[in-house]
Order: sequence, then C-alpha cells, then structure tokens
Amino acid sequence: MNKTEVEQYKQKLIVLKEKVAGVLENITRDNLNSEMRDISGDLSGYSMHMADVGTENFDREVSLNIAGHENEIVHQIDMAIERIDEKKFGLCEMCSEYISSKRLDAIPYALNCIKCESELEKERS
Repeated sequence: MNKTEVEQYKQKLIVLKEKVAGVLENITRDNLNSEMRDISGDLSGYSMHMADVGTENFDREVSLNIAGHENEIVHQIDMAIERIDEKKFGLCEMCSEYISSKRLDAIPYALNCIKCESELEKERS
C-alpha cells in the first residue's frame, strides 16, 4: 500500500470517527440525560403508568447497547489510526498478510484479513 492510499484511509477513518461520535452525542443528549417526566411530557408530578416506565427502561437499555457498540467502534478507529502512525496499517494481526483493499474500503478499521476473520468467527460460534 502506497503513502497516498494510506493517507486516504486515514482521512476516511477521521470522517467515520466524527460520524460515530455524532451518533454517540445524539444518544446521550436524547436518551441518557433526560428524566422520565421530561420524556413523557408529564410535568404535573403524577407517576407514570408501569407500562410507560417499562417501555422507557427498554428504550434506555437499547440506547445504552447502541452507545456501547458505537464507543467500541471509536476505539477501533483510534487503534487503526495508531497503526497508520506506526506503519502497520493494512496488515492482518493474525497472519501478517495484507488485508484486501475491498475489506478496508468496507471496514477501514479491520484488524484481520477475511480468511483469518472467518476463522475467528467459526471459533466463536
């Protein structure tokens, strides 16, 4: 991989990180920083119906799961940028072969080539 290609991937990673950080910010602002009364629109002080509380708790749990996943992607992006700086970007961590450009175009923070990732997924299941 030449210097220009690596720089293009770095820019792609930076843009992707900004998008994911925006999603995290929206989740935090819209779901995690609000109180039950604010969400329901009920400012009267009456308690919410149990079904409404359950729905709200479920929604918050889903939001937390999404936020956790997005946070992991930000971490992986940071690690990919670090690999670029260390001149190790694009090398599979398992077999040390080059990761295909098709895979890096789809997942620029990929750690492993398709073959090795397939093997890992087989082991996990």
